Amino acid sequence: MKKSLRQMITVGLSAMMVVGVSANLVTAQESSATSESTSEISEGVETNAEETPASETQLGVEEALKIFEEEYPESQISKIQVELENDDDEDDDDTENVESTSTEQERVYNIEIEGLDQDLNEYELDIEWVNGEVRQQEFNEGWLNDDSEEPESASSESASDVQEFEHKTLNLEETISIDEASEIALNEVGNQGEITEWTLESDTAEFWGLFGDEGNENPVWEIQIDNMDADEDTEVHIDAITGEVLNQDEVQEDASQAEQQSAEQAAESEQQASENSASEEVESVENSASEEVENAEEQASENVENVEEEVSEDSVETETDSQN
Repeated sequence: MKKSLRQMITVGLSAMMVVGVSANLVTAQESSATSESTSEISEGVETNAEETPASETQLGVEEALKIFEEEYPESQISKIQVELENDDDEDDDDTENVESTSTEQERVYNIEIEGLDQDLNEYELDIEWVNGEVRQQEFNEGWLNDDSEEPESASSESASDVQEFEHKTLNLEETISIDEASEIALNEVGNQGEITEWTLESDTAEFWGLFGDEGNENPVWEIQIDNMDADEDTEVHIDAITGEVLNQDEVQEDASQAEQQSAEQAAESEQQASENSASEEVESVENSASEEVENAEEQASENVENVEEEVSEDSVETETDSQN
């Protein structure tokens, strides 16, 4: 009996120990799962915290594009231009005041959006973006736009018109953003200076034409950086599709070569014009001399004829007198 009772107590204790161990395992697993979940949440928060927020410039452009597309839904963007205007109109006395110097200057972004419809009619939006808000906005339509005729259907558009439309408009889903272009441009100049102007254009033929090169058909970001320390402005040109910085040294070299070639062509043209003028002058002198020779010959011939006539008349008179 004692042995049975001892066995029962032993079995009971063993069962209690198993239950306790199981409970501890469950608690440990729950604690581990909670820690992993908390770790995942923390990592997610850290990842989101690392995302760089859009700049004031980017926000202004996005708002301007939204306003433009709402006003002209049938058009497509062809150009984006942003100019930073700092409020530097304060008097010197005010700048010496501690209160005025501690106040941040008002940053005004003048944003211009241009677009075209399928008939290549031009539309424009100008806004002032200040402190995250649109302070002023103005819509303009090209003076060449013809509203008197019904717009042509897409089926009636010629292939050349469609090609020209696509060439002159932007696909903003393919182009790098203004913030990305800004980062690339500042890295290019060693983060020295402040960007004061941004321009994104679809038609870059004029830009490449300055350097005597057809270039490529990709749109170009032109970023102007104001370096107050060096008292100079720097322009960085970026391929808006690939993000590649266009080699400024080569561009400048091409520009010099184009300028030198233009000067040589001008000199050649001037020399050719001078030679042509000299040739014309020689020809004129020769013609004049020829005319004078002809006139002299004619005059001499007339004089000979007159002398012959006089001699003939004298001869006749002499013969008559001799007969008498």
